[in-house]
Amino acid sequence: MTTAIREDNHGVTAMVAVALQDWTDRELLAACIQKDNGAWIELMRRYDSSLRGVVYKQLASCIDRLPSDHRDDIMGAFYLKLVDHDMHALRCFDFEKGKALFKWFAFVIAQCATDYLVDALGRPEYEPLDAAVEVPEEGGVLRSGRGRLRGSLSERVRKEKAREAAAEEKRLREEQRPCRRRAKARRKRS
Repeated sequence: MTTAIREDNHGVTAMVAVALQDWTDRELLAACIQKDNGAWIELMRRYDSSLRGVVYKQLASCIDRLPSDHRDDIMGAFYLKLVDHDMHALRCFDFEKGKALFKWFAFVIAQCATDYLVDALGRPEYEPLDAAVEVPEEGGVLRSGRGRLRGSLSERVRKEKAREAAAEEKRLREEQRPCRRRAKARRKRS
C-alpha cells in the first residue's frame, strides 16, 4: 500500500514539476514571493548552474586563493539574501524596466561574491591619502566632504609625481652646472 502511495506521490510531483517549468519568470517570481516551495525548487533548477558560472567569472582572477567550496558558500549567501527582510531582493525586481530576471540575479550574486571575497581575503590595502597630491575641488563638495573629481585619481597622482621628478631633475642639473655669473667672473680673471 505504501508503494502505491509513493508511486502516486512521485507521479503527482512529476506533474507539478512539469507545470512549474511552463511558468514565466513573472509567475515564478510571484510564487516565490508567496513562499511556494515548488516555485523555489523551480527557481533553483532554472538559475543555479548559470549563477554558479557568474560566480566563477566574477572570482576567476583570485580563484586559487579561495577555498574549494566558495561557490556553495556564495550560492547560500545569495539565497539567504533573496529571502532576507521579507524577500526584499525579490520584491525589488521590476519587470516593467524590461530587464531579465537572470540579469537581476546575476547582479545580486555578484554583490554576494564581492562580499565573500572581502571576507575571505580581507580588506584591500589602500594607498594613503597623502598619495593623492593636491586633488582639486571641481564642481562642489560630495556628502562625504571630499571634492568631486574629473578623470582618474591615479592618473592625476602619476602626473604630479612626474612633474615633481622633472622639477627635481632640473634642480640637480642646475646645481651641477656652474653659475653663469661665476663663469664670467672666472673668464675675466683669466
